[in-house]
Amino acid sequence: MLTDIFADRYLAVQMWDAFTDVEERFLVQGFRIVIEQLIPYYRDGKEIASAKATWTSLHDKLSMELGLTELAPKAYLFQSTYN
Repeated sequence: MLTDIFADRYLAVQMWDAFTDVEERFLVQGFRIVIEQLIPYYRDGKEIASAKATWTSLHDKLSMELGLTELAPKAYLFQSTYN
């Protein structure tokens, strides 16, 4: 049974004294560099097979470490309250 997940392992580790807009901008910029310049998922409107494999592998490993089935729902169910 897996009991040592990443989120719990580093629970006591403080990354920043505060999480302000400066840290948020840093993370957003870093992620955009990776997703748009280093490992773009699409080129000329088509999936890049190697990038898809990389992002799928990254997703699967990260969700496993966090103890989740998936990082975000793959589909959303919208039910209208109007008839």
